[in-house]
Amino acid sequence: MEDVDGHHPALPWRLDDIGLVLAALDRLADALTPAPVTLPTIAEKYSADFTGWRILSKAPNDDRLDPWSCRHIEQLAALETTWAAHASGDTLLHTDVRADNLLLTDGGVVVIDWPHACRGAAFVEPVIMAPCVAMQTNIESFSMPRAGAGLGRAPGITLSARLTLGLRAEAGSSNVDVVAGGVTAAPLPVVHDCPGGYNDNRDGKS
Repeated sequence: MEDVDGHHPALPWRLDDIGLVLAALDRLADALTPAPVTLPTIAEKYSADFTGWRILSKAPNDDRLDPWSCRHIEQLAALETTWAAHASGDTLLHTDVRADNLLLTDGGVVVIDWPHACRGAAFVEPVIMAPCVAMQTNIESFSMPRAGAGLGRAPGITLSARLTLGLRAEAGSSNVDVVAGGVTAAPLPVVHDCPGGYNDNRDGKS
């Protein structure tokens, strides 16, 4: 056990802190690929959990759904079925990166509390982190960092993060649990009226 002299990121999240954390996740991925220990894959660990869009698609008039999600629920559910294949990899993942599991120190960012560790693609970490940032951020004054600020490992990652934030902006914070229901972590042929003005991101450009 080690006593770390640091503090959690400020809430609401600040862009400079997000940049520090994303850069730290990039460095962590480099150090933890291949995974230094044998653990279950992310698909084995979360196959029963990342089913939110499919569950919601069976009740498309659920009053927790925002209008954009209602219009595209079938597409979202179909995309969700592919998450395990896209998230496969051999990086040791934390899978619960959020403010209270991070310490900012004079020497950098320390990621603590690893009970949900597993193996998968490195870009999964900031994708899973995005809904936590959305729930703890002032959307009106916030713009998600684009690729090159720790988001460049996969073309779909910026989209996933901004989609999360955009849906909260349209739906309101009371519906953010629906946004976090599933993880889509791949280059996506996304519908063009995605909140925030997002277009098809298959070429890796924002």
